[in-house]
Amino acid sequence: MLLTVLFAGHGFAGSPTAREEVIRMGYGINLGNIFDAPDGEGTWWHGTAQPAFFDDFKAAGFQHVRLPVTWAKHLTATNPVSVDPKFMARIAEVVNQAVDRHLVVVLNTMHEEWFKKDPSGQMKQFEDLWRQIATRFKAVPDELLVFEVLNESDAKAITAELTTDMNTRILKIIRETNPTRCVIIGAVGDNAGRLVAELKVPPDDRVIATYHCYDPWFFVCGEPRNPAEAMWGSPAQQADYLRIMDPIKQWSAAGKVPIYLGEYGTSRKCDPASRSNYYGFVSRQAAARGFAQAIWDDGGAMWIYNRETRQWDTNILHSVFPAAAGAPAKSP
Repeated sequence: MLLTVLFAGHGFAGSPTAREEVIRMGYGINLGNIFDAPDGEGTWWHGTAQPAFFDDFKAAGFQHVRLPVTWAKHLTATNPVSVDPKFMARIAEVVNQAVDRHLVVVLNTMHEEWFKKDPSGQMKQFEDLWRQIATRFKAVPDELLVFEVLNESDAKAITAELTTDMNTRILKIIRETNPTRCVIIGAVGDNAGRLVAELKVPPDDRVIATYHCYDPWFFVCGEPRNPAEAMWGSPAQQADYLRIMDPIKQWSAAGKVPIYLGEYGTSRKCDPASRSNYYGFVSRQAAARGFAQAIWDDGGAMWIYNRETRQWDTNILHSVFPAAAGAPAKSP
């Protein structure tokens, strides 16, 4: 298998538990709007993934990259479904580029509307997809690749019970070929409250729980309804944010399940100083609670890294890594 060659010789030994892997993942960034675009690379963000991006992520201090992938239009209509070999090879190429720089990769299924709208009817096909992903990437060192079952399920089409069934089924599929790889699961949608109230975690010490948080929404999206929502960083606003984060920490500690804040960020329409305050606060608070975290960067409205010029928004980078932009981040 090609990946056996590609990933040999990195010198990693042992397979981390979920808690160990979350520490290794630390601070991360999403490579959004590239492979998660349903029509493929180059259709949402106009460029393609470049090896230099991973050099820059590594140099800035990030420890992992979340690679969102929408597989829908790269699947055959046959039963069992099959992934287009060229697309799979391209994803493997990009995973290798990150892994070669010792960045952990979080690889997921993203905008799979065919499954999200009919999870009961399409579960077998979803299992087929995951069997192929797991088999194709089984040679990647466990330390450097984590699978994420599904990004943000459709709350109108899935229940907590069906979510538990999905997570259990896909974990079993992954374990056929990846017995010691860490796997990320979530509750219904991206909802932090539903994680705490509903998520059932299988008895597996290599499972990580995830949530996303774009609160407060009207500030984050850069469309405030009043002057108070145009600025962010007051003690009251920070306290409101921690009312989301702290119950998750308590749930994590009680169940001994590590946490991954897989997406957070703000629009570039936001007040610049408030935007920097937000990134700094969220990153510090997540790290203090032992959460791995990944900034959402889409190369467009929410970028902190300009993919065309390979330049960072240095104010935000300094807020995330206070010592200096470009200095390695400390693990939580």
